[in-house]
Amino acid sequence: MRIRTVAALAACLLASPALAGPAEDAALAPFRTQVDDVNAGDMKAAAKTFTANAAIVDEFAPFLWQGKAFAGWSAGYAKWAKTNGVTDTHLTIAQPTEMNMGTDVAYAVVPGHLTFSQNGKPGSEDGTFSLVVKRYRSGWKVAAWAWATKP
Repeated sequence: MRIRTVAALAACLLASPALAGPAEDAALAPFRTQVDDVNAGDMKAAAKTFTANAAIVDEFAPFLWQGKAFAGWSAGYAKWAKTNGVTDTHLTIAQPTEMNMGTDVAYAVVPGHLTFSQNGKPGSEDGTFSLVVKRYRSGWKVAAWAWATKP
């Protein structure tokens, strides 16, 4: 029981918004929205958080997606997950450990914790997103992210 309580508290802390300033919060809002949308299974909404020429780097082939990156990545992830018996994925993100703001572009390093089932057994993975967001007249959009698993 105590372990579940600690785990629940840790998940809440990881999911809480960053204690950054308004500009940093605004810049990271599309990435947070994307995570929420993916966790909810709404890939169509998640795709709207990206720029038209976005790039994604991740740990499964083909490793790099460009242009309509999220559509390619989500299709590739679905195929990889099915092949490897991965289901019930859920991602939480923490406060950025690094945030560099320009006027219309920002870079952030954001720790993440992924939980899942693999062939019916619980699993998890910790890693870090390095991401770039760009500001347009319509607001901030994700231009690129890369996931690196912690060893």
